[in-house]
Amino acid sequence: MRYGMIDLGSNTVRFVAYEIHKKQYLQLVNEKEFLGIISFIEKGMLIQEGVDRLLEVLEKMAKLSELLRCKQLHCFATASLRNIGNAGEVLASIREKTGIEVELMSGEQEAECDFLGLTYPKKIEKGVGCDIGGGSAQIFSFKEGQLQNSTSLPIGCLKMYNRFVSGVLMTQEEQQAMELALEQYFVQVPFLKNVAKKLDTKLLYAMGGTARACAKLHRHMIGSQEPIEGYRLSVKELDIMNSTLRNMKMNGVHFLNRVLPERTHTIMPGLIVLKAIAQYCAAKEIVVSKRGVRDGYLIKNTVL
Repeated sequence: MRYGMIDLGSNTVRFVAYEIHKKQYLQLVNEKEFLGIISFIEKGMLIQEGVDRLLEVLEKMAKLSELLRCKQLHCFATASLRNIGNAGEVLASIREKTGIEVELMSGEQEAECDFLGLTYPKKIEKGVGCDIGGGSAQIFSFKEGQLQNSTSLPIGCLKMYNRFVSGVLMTQEEQQAMELALEQYFVQVPFLKNVAKKLDTKLLYAMGGTARACAKLHRHMIGSQEPIEGYRLSVKELDIMNSTLRNMKMNGVHFLNRVLPERTHTIMPGLIVLKAIAQYCAAKEIVVSKRGVRDGYLIKNTVL
């Protein structure tokens, strides 16, 4: 069966088509639009300009799903829409104009899908995982193949950029303010403190666009050809990447425009959020996974 999925995130909207056969799935098409829907939210409401842009993107993705003859098309939204005051009106507009029913996924559901995506079909017995999006970050722990704890925090890279950064590259003072705010979020979630140490692991599994972008940036900086899946970074290397970009000044901006044009302004906040999560959880190394919430959603909602 051919299955279409739209992941409506705060930073990107992505359409993926899968072929499912005998409890296996193959990704056929993967298309994304950098919409930055969170930038169209004012006073807790998605403004009309944002609604119009979203409808335009979703109409195009619905046509692509039809062209590919997907028997089912599912769409879910994460922090992009779940916290806005006019979510009902926006979902009604989407339904009327495109015929797409959007499922608002809670932070807990998102973390569960991240866990399923990370651990299926390969078996990872224990660990800590995170998925840093544009509007939120999901952090979870698991042991003996079972999800133990999870949380969703409003610390996505685009949200943190909008809150703390005035230019393209973050200043030292802006970084310090962001790190203080992150600590204040973490202390409210008891299971996070030293969770990697308690599980006797040094690893933090990182998913989502921010994690992949960090790996891609590091590859370019050191001239590596290692694949993104399973790419490893130390906490110290995240710090070095951040300080290197800051010291490069305008050359750093030009470099990011060449390597990560869609994430030029959000990659430094993403590096800081990822480093802060790893440090607070007492993880020493980050392992990047290309699998995540979409894989988990597919596993949870189909015949897999």
